[in-house]
Amino acid sequence: MSGRLAVEMDTAAAAEAAPPVAVMDADFTAGLLVVRAVIAFARACPPQGPHLADLPNAAFVQAMFQAATPELPGEVDDVVAAWDRWLPLVAQWTPGSVEQVPPRPTSAAVDHVLAAVDAWWEAEQESMRERIVGMLTEAGGTNLGKSYRTAPDGQLVEVTRVEGVPFTPAPPAGPVARWWRRIRRQDQEAP
Repeated sequence: MSGRLAVEMDTAAAAEAAPPVAVMDADFTAGLLVVRAVIAFARACPPQGPHLADLPNAAFVQAMFQAATPELPGEVDDVVAAWDRWLPLVAQWTPGSVEQVPPRPTSAAVDHVLAAVDAWWEAEQESMRERIVGMLTEAGGTNLGKSYRTAPDGQLVEVTRVEGVPFTPAPPAGPVARWWRRIRRQDQEAP
């Protein structure tokens, strides 16, 4: 579930309003786009899988490839059909409704692909942080260590502090910079 959907669901629940159907549908559609991208990736790979040599987080890439089973496209079609039947029921439901809406349609295979993508994404973010900290320390900065803080949404965020990186701003470029240089020259030449 996306952060936006969680906020919208909390807001609707607090107001005892109908569920935010448009945001729910957008979240579901975004997940489907990710799953279909993994299917396209797996189809583009040779049968034995992607070339993993020298690839960062290769195990996660391999996990995505393996999650895209031959049955996955059919399971995606099934969950989409179930979603299309379910969403109108949710759109009509309100907290005062007598009947409860059936559970949200799910697919273990689709959930597995999304979990594999999430794991890969988290590993990529960690690798990127490590590479950036490495570049900053190689440039002369001092790694003062890691700390943790809580974001407004309650998520624990890791913060790495690097100080002392030499910084030389690049000279301004482009038409605005040329115009400012011309103005400054004119001011210096004026009596």
